Amino acid sequence: MRLSRWVRIGLALGVTGWLVTSAVPAWPITEEDVERACAEQDAALDALVAARARLDEATTQWELLTIELDAVSTREQNLSAILEDHEGELAQLERQVDEQAVELYMSGGAGMNQIVFTAGSVDELVTGQEFLETITAVDISSLDDLTALRAELERLRSELSLTRAELTTKTDEAANNAALLESAAEDHLARYEQLAGDCKELYAAYQAEKARREAEEAARRSGGSGGIGDAATPGFICPMNPAAVSFNDSWGAPRSGGRTHKGTDVMAPYGQPVMAVSNGTAYLSVSSLGGISIWLSSDIGTAYYYAHLSGYAGGVGNGGRVETGQVIGYNGNTGNAAGGAPHVHFEIHPGGVRNGAVNPYPTLKRACG
Repeated sequence: MRLSRWVRIGLALGVTGWLVTSAVPAWPITEEDVERACAEQDAALDALVAARARLDEATTQWELLTIELDAVSTREQNLSAILEDHEGELAQLERQVDEQAVELYMSGGAGMNQIVFTAGSVDELVTGQEFLETITAVDISSLDDLTALRAELERLRSELSLTRAELTTKTDEAANNAALLESAAEDHLARYEQLAGDCKELYAAYQAEKARREAEEAARRSGGSGGIGDAATPGFICPMNPAAVSFNDSWGAPRSGGRTHKGTDVMAPYGQPVMAVSNGTAYLSVSSLGGISIWLSSDIGTAYYYAHLSGYAGGVGNGGRVETGQVIGYNGNTGNAAGGAPHVHFEIHPGGVRNGAVNPYPTLKRACG
């Protein structure tokens, strides 16, 4: 029977490890999503506590029956030992009776011949009332007492044997019941751990989403010049080898056609590998302005724009999935950067492609050093 986990230790309701089997939904997490998941966790915890209580009760019953069974077995063994000891004394007394009977017969004791020849058997001879009257009062008393004691001990041993058999059956049933309740409690524990993990993960995602929206709002209020906080770009990495790049804050600098610069030019040697700064989906495009370009729509909604690449990396297709750190292209000077120093024009668009850009310099500075 498997009782060790639940008998030796208490269930740690503050579970130390989260069993997370479901992914956070792709849509923005709402407070209602978190409340729903955590309410399910609370219900699962109540069910777990109730299952644990039933298991504790069954385990206690099994332990008490085991103790009682051990005690009955011990008493049975003790009675058997006592009975064996008195059997030896009784046998000795019976031999003394036999010897006295022989002596009486050989000495021609009064009435002995009549007793012997009228007895129907040897057993009748040594147990008949007339014969016993020829034995001393002490012998008769001892023989009677031991015979009665032997009968009583045999009765007690028989009763204890029946009691032990009944207790063995009850103990086995209690053990099986406890094992079933343990299995049920483990199922409740697994369910609670899963729901607790869902609650925790959704809460973390909700907080991240809330922080991202607050960061986006702050960036919009500042006109984007101040960049955006880490909450809107979790896990962001430098788009190229930090040791190979150089850049400065050129946000808002004038550009041809009356435009202003809406990104940061990350300078690096021609052909330098360019990496995905986040997990997401890559969209490829070519234009006279940006040249060979990539839009990276991250899993949390923030979009990143890479322009002036010299080419795409193998395995990167339009609408294809990319992971953080994966090489997606190579540094160049295509588009309106033709003839100039190779660089990647890099932009950050919180909330997606359709939303305005914010200054990427603070984010690049934190990631690239």
